[in-house]
Amino acid sequence: MKSAWFVMLAALFMSGCSEQSSVEKAVQYQLKDPSSAEFRDYIASDGNKYACISWNARNGFGGYTGWEVAYLEKNGDEWGVRSMRHEPCSQEDLNSTEETDRIVEQITGLPK
Repeated sequence: MKSAWFVMLAALFMSGCSEQSSVEKAVQYQLKDPSSAEFRDYIASDGNKYACISWNARNGFGGYTGWEVAYLEKNGDEWGVRSMRHEPCSQEDLNSTEETDRIVEQITGLPK
């Protein structure tokens, strides 16, 4: 029984890691020097439709820009960056946005 729990926890952890790496790649695509990117503070909504991640990377002059927050939305299997300089965010904010999408979809019948 213990091994079953370990396998489930490992699978959950690995799925989170793969989402985080997909988010990081989407942010790196927006940068002048993608190889210099550093990341921290990855947060995703419960339904995994929205995410935020803190990033820092070199600018065109070779200096680091300072920590910024990128805000992303998932469309299908792809993460898209909506803002590279977003306000700090929390899981509650992301979940609220996701809930608003569900309500709008129920009222209009149109998926967001």
